[in-house]
Amino acid sequence: FFVPASTEKFFMKLFKDNNNIKVVGFGNYNIDMVWSKLKYKLFNKNLAMPRVRTVLNAAIFLSVEMGYKEVCVLGLNNDWFKNIFVDKDNVVRIFDTHFYESAENDKMPVIEGTVHEELISSAIALESHHRINEYAENKGVAIYNASSSSMVDAYKRKYDI
Repeated sequence: FFVPASTEKFFMKLFKDNNNIKVVGFGNYNIDMVWSKLKYKLFNKNLAMPRVRTVLNAAIFLSVEMGYKEVCVLGLNNDWFKNIFVDKDNVVRIFDTHFYESAENDKMPVIEGTVHEELISSAIALESHHRINEYAENKGVAIYNASSSSMVDAYKRKYDI
C-alpha cells in the first residue's frame, strides 16, 4: 500500500493487524529546481519524485522505482481539461465523466479557481510524465502508453497488448 511518507506512520498503525498489507511510504516532495544528478539520487533513495498532479503520475514513477524494466500503462487519457467550461453565471465547471458510470451520473462540479489555474495544473501533470520518462530512460526502463486515446505524448505508444 503506497502512501506519501508523511502519512506512513498513520497507515502502518491502521493496518498493523493485517499481515497481507505492507505499507510503503514514498517521498512525494517536488525538487524540480535541483540539479539532475542530485535529483536522481534523491529519487533513488525514495526521498523525492517529479512534481505530480495525478495518482497515475505517482504510480508510474513508483513502478520505475520498483525495478520493472518495462511499464505498460492503460487508461492514461489525461484529457480532462477538454471538459472544462464556464457556465452562464461565470462559474468554472468540468463535465466529469467516468467510463464506469452511466450518462445520467455525469456531473458538472465547480472547479475551485480559474480556467487558467486548471490548465496550468493540467500542464504540470502532462509535464510530469516527461520528467518521469527521462528518469526511467536514465535507469534503462521503458514506459509504454497503451491507451487508445491519450493526451500524454511522453511515452512510446504500444498498441499490441
